[in-house]
Amino acid sequence: MEQEKIIRRSYLPGLIFGALGIFVLGIAASALLLHLEIYEPLDTHYRGVLSIISDVRETLIITTLKISGISSLLIILGLAGLVIFYTHRIAGPLHRVKACAKSIGQGSLGTKAKFREKDVIHPFAESLNEMTDCYSEKVKALGSEISQLKTAVTELKSLTEAGENTEAGLMKALDNDRHIKSIIESIRL
Repeated sequence: MEQEKIIRRSYLPGLIFGALGIFVLGIAASALLLHLEIYEPLDTHYRGVLSIISDVRETLIITTLKISGISSLLIILGLAGLVIFYTHRIAGPLHRVKACAKSIGQGSLGTKAKFREKDVIHPFAESLNEMTDCYSEKVKALGSEISQLKTAVTELKSLTEAGENTEAGLMKALDNDRHIKSIIESIRL
């Protein structure tokens, strides 16, 4: 059976770099628009203002780039932190559910999925635990019925060897057999 991956290993880096790329493209587009706006020629009425702007333009561009760079860095770090935080709340619990389900699949019905209340898949973990408890009880009931059936068969064998009436022992064995069948039928395969 091929292993199915719920969340690819490259999901988180791809998400971070994708968000980062979109953000950097937005900043670059903003810087380009700001540059084009500053270098737009002015009408004749503004020739006096143009000489003042020419002197201040370099300082304005450098200051704007510094402010944009710092705010971009803070926003990128904030986005990266949020992405890591929220994907951790999904990917971490899914990894633990996978390990728990694998353990249950190998026959360890005492395994419990334990998660924090704030985890996204906490209700799923509770359902997994309920399912494990239910099947564990059915396996215990089957074990008990099989043990009783073995006892009844042993009694039936000793009665047969002694040449006594085996009808009561046979009825007991058939009753145990019916209980085992009902338990097995309740497990829908």
